[in-house]
Parts: sequence; C-alpha cells; structure tokens
Amino acid sequence: MKPPFLPKNCTYNEGPTGTVALRTAMANVVNEYFSPHEDISLDEITFTSGVTVLNESLALALCDPGDSVLLGQPAYGSFGNDLVQRTTVNLTLVNLENVDPFGMEAANLYEEALVEIKEQGIRVKFLMICNPHNPLGACYPKETLVALVKFIVKYNIHLVSDEIYALLVFREIPGRPNFTSVLSLDSEALGATHLVHVMYGMSKDLGCAGLRFGCLISRNAQLNHSLWPMCRFASPSDFSDHIAAHMLADTRFVAEFLAKSRVEIAEAYQRASRHLDKAGIPYYRHGNAGFFIWMDLSHWMPLEEADGDGWQAENILSQRFKESGLVMGTAKSYHGAKPGGFRLIFTLEEYVLEEGIRR
Repeated sequence: MKPPFLPKNCTYNEGPTGTVALRTAMANVVNEYFSPHEDISLDEITFTSGVTVLNESLALALCDPGDSVLLGQPAYGSFGNDLVQRTTVNLTLVNLENVDPFGMEAANLYEEALVEIKEQGIRVKFLMICNPHNPLGACYPKETLVALVKFIVKYNIHLVSDEIYALLVFREIPGRPNFTSVLSLDSEALGATHLVHVMYGMSKDLGCAGLRFGCLISRNAQLNHSLWPMCRFASPSDFSDHIAAHMLADTRFVAEFLAKSRVEIAEAYQRASRHLDKAGIPYYRHGNAGFFIWMDLSHWMPLEEADGDGWQAENILSQRFKESGLVMGTAKSYHGAKPGGFRLIFTLEEYVLEEGIRR
C-alpha cells in the first residue's frame, strides 16, 4: 500500500481539520467498529495533530477561566498537563481507589464531587473518562456509561470519552465487559446528543503515533465549529492526511492488522501475567485492553528512607528503577490517590520483559 503523493499535498489543500477523504474513511471505521446508535457522518469528525491537542482545545472551548474538569483516579497522566497547562482550567480529582472505578458507585462519587465544589462557587464543565481505561486497561460496562450520561444531563455538563484504545481489547473476562463506546448509546433518548463527545486517534490501535492524528467525534455542531479556528495552530500535515486516508480506506488491511495485534497482545499479556505471578507481584487483574498492566509495588517502597512519606518513597523506588534501566509511569504521574502504583508496558520481547520484572 503506497499511496501516490499529489501536487495538492504540498498545499494547504482542504484546510486544517482533515480532508473529506480522511474524514470519510474515519467515519467508516467508527461506524464499523464502534457500533454508534446512528451512523457518524464526516461532518461530525474534526481532526487535529493528535489527541493531546484535542484535550487542550476542548478545555478552551468548553470552559471559562477557573472552571473545572472532573477526572477519576487513577487516570492518564498527561490529562493534567493537556487540560491545565495553558488554559487556566482546574482539575477536580475524584478518588475511586476504594470502589470499582467502572461501577455505579463511581458514578455516585462523581456527583458528590461536583456538588461539593459547586458549593465552593466552582463550575464543572465536563467529565473526562478514558474507555478503555489507561492505566487500568479495563472497559466501562454499558450500564455505567448510561449512568454517567444521566449524570451529565442532570447537571448540564459535557462527557468527553477518550476511546483511543477502543480496538485493542485482546481477551474476554467472565463477568467483565468488552468495549462499549458512548457513541453506541441512544444519546437523543437520554437528552445528551449535544453533550457527549469521543476522542480517537491512530497512535494506539493502528500504531501510527508518528502520523500525528487525533479526532473529535461529536454531534454538537457548535462545538465542532468552535474547534476549527484552534485547529489552525495544530493542523495535521497533508502528507500524513493522505497516508492515513488510504490506510483507513483499506478495510481489509485494517481488519487484518487489528486481528493480528489482538492475538499478539493477548500472548504478551499471558507471558507478563505469568512472570508477575511467579515473582509474587500484585497487579490489577481485570484489564483486557491496551498494552499495559497496573502493578501495586507499595510493598517494596522504602518508607523508612522517606520518613514514612509514601509519595517520597514511591519516588525513591522509581529512581532506583531508572538507575537499573527501568522506566515506568508511577501513581504520582498517573493521578493516583495512593502511592505505589506502577504501569508496566508488557508488549516487549519476552527476555526484556522477564529481565525487567527480575530487576
């Protein structure tokens, strides 16, 4: 598959938010794999040069200075930088460590957090979730997604679902859900058509981080229009647009690539879990998507060296790992509510994985 470049690819072409060919191809992928309640059209897709840019753009579009975004703990670490660094928006972290973060109790805790900060005069503008979750690697059940949508409708806030790992569900777990997109819900019946938005990209499911692509999928025309001027500052390369459009339009390639990826990721997970069990390292066992495992290394934190400070002890342990050639995300960097969590990427050669766990 070698798409020929054309003279127009050296121009601004169709503008900063993705060509018709790219948005059409992505709409077809979403309609095929995300099972939307109603088919997504190309006009409901806005492209930027990565989901990172979308995080910031959504914060700017949906929030006023001083407004807040709800985020459950733990969560993808870069949400903090992406949503806050240049926007004057605040994060309200919701501690989900003592409940099932994908269950109904979590939905109740989001509401409690919103009510609490509302009493302080702070407005919440949207709830951010990652589905499948990063770093836990699990998916939200449909009933929880419905509860979250009812919650945002009740308070007239938005729900932004980062679904960048949507097509990397590699195993089935009895009693645990596979991926369900918020797009599959009947948002109109729930009164949330204009409040529910999905972010997606090609960096994870299709392994194309270098193409620098992310897109917002939303039926809110006003929101889409508000993003277009901001996309001028982070528009995708037209060469990348051309490559991505051809790749996504090749339905056979996409299907075969995803199928092979899932098989290989499942095999890698089995190897990793086997080595972790052998080493006696506890980890979150309900993950079935993505390519990472959330480990609990709190037992090995040097608390005495840190005068009992768990976060400092986690940092000391992390530094020791780095000195031994291991670099992993920590609970601190992933907005954890308690120290000791480390994210292990398990899609490595087995000898590398085994040596890393040994160290």
